[in-house]
Amino acid sequence: MNPGYYYTDGCGNEQVFRAGISIMADHVEDESTGPFMKWSQVKELFNMNWDILNHSYTHCAYGCDYVSQVLNNVSLVEEKLGFRMTHFVVPSGDDEGYTQPAFDN
Repeated sequence: MNPGYYYTDGCGNEQVFRAGISIMADHVEDESTGPFMKWSQVKELFNMNWDILNHSYTHCAYGCDYVSQVLNNVSLVEEKLGFRMTHFVVPSGDDEGYTQPAFDN
């Protein structure tokens, strides 16, 4: 049996690899009427130990209010899941605008 794969969190602590999703909270619905996930589905993934990654609030890229994009996403996910996201996935490669707000979070 395979014992699993691990990585370090940068502080020498082993972390198990797991599945994850990048989330834009503005695109998650209370009740799905369209192509987007529902909060209950995101909560189910979270409860199954999936990682939830910040991908900005609306997926805005280039010329955004970057601080609001990062923090609004964190706030809504924390409200809905009780989990504060700390990892960030840059939308559309716009790393120049998102770098500092993501690190500040």
